[in-house]
Amino acid sequence: MTYRIVLLGAAVSCALVACAPDSSQDVSAADVETNGSAPTAEPLSHHGGGGDPNRVFRVDYRLPVGEHRYLHVIEKFSAASLARHHRRGVFMLTGTLVNADQYDAVLDDGDTEFSVLERVASHGYIGAAASYEGYDDSSHPTNGADVTASRLLPEVGAAVELFRLLHGIDHVDLLGASLGANLAEELGGVASPIDRHHIGRIVVTSHVYKEVTPLFQQAFFSPEVQELFLTAPNGYVQTAPPFYALILLQAEADAAAWANATFPGTYATGPTLEGFHIPTFQASDGRAPLLQFWGDQDPITPRSDVDTFQAEYGGPSELAVLPGGGHAPYYEPVREQFWGRFFSFLDEEDRP
Repeated sequence: MTYRIVLLGAAVSCALVACAPDSSQDVSAADVETNGSAPTAEPLSHHGGGGDPNRVFRVDYRLPVGEHRYLHVIEKFSAASLARHHRRGVFMLTGTLVNADQYDAVLDDGDTEFSVLERVASHGYIGAAASYEGYDDSSHPTNGADVTASRLLPEVGAAVELFRLLHGIDHVDLLGASLGANLAEELGGVASPIDRHHIGRIVVTSHVYKEVTPLFQQAFFSPEVQELFLTAPNGYVQTAPPFYALILLQAEADAAAWANATFPGTYATGPTLEGFHIPTFQASDGRAPLLQFWGDQDPITPRSDVDTFQAEYGGPSELAVLPGGGHAPYYEPVREQFWGRFFSFLDEEDRP
């Protein structure tokens, strides 16, 4: 069976819900190719029982974002996501040295407790997460060092616009981590490569603006590590679990084990090299309503950096401090506090 995705017009998820296989069937994840015509997808894997409005579907596809350039996207949605009179969508931008799976942590036993996409879809939103160029199943330039923030910004902007048109969403909300947070802020600001009014609300985690802790400076932003990335063959580097140790310091054991088995891989060096020259963008450019999460045990971002960003952000902003939280709250014991504030902030858009 083949499903057709039409980028302008009917949403892929509509077609998939209408033609979804019975829950007793075992189906594979989709891999969508785009070549100028309407792309096709194989049947997708799904969770939940038949007829359940909270049954969550997943589809993988590629969005064209330039000549011979495309981004791999993981999307999750439920019937409830599609039934909303005014559809809401959250497009997620990752940190560096991780791909879109950052937002879809599914444990070996099928537990989706730590999956951001699953939570968003179950709450009635359409969720999508993109992998940057040089990562995962996205396009790979000859030299991975060419994947700079200035190259990524219009690419993720194009992906957000296609996602918005695909689902008929007026304003796309953004969730960004690390470099993804910086990109999200710029998409909703005065220097956005797309119409910034198409961006709704922005939530940022794992955020670094102008400074990091001395611990992280010594462990990662050292001259030796920078040289490792600058001299990586063809601008691609192979990572290992120690690269993620500080990010996962406060993570639950199951989430950390999943991440250490999933994150290591080969990545373009360009996105990570941006971190050696912060700030990536000026906070004063931002305009969209923004909520920043910060855990008071974050080993990477100091409170002083949070205060600087909040003072300089150019739009309305809120700060949520998570006592005991680290750098990745959706993997940590503070995740229920995170989700409560997350949905309270996004759902304000629907209140009269």
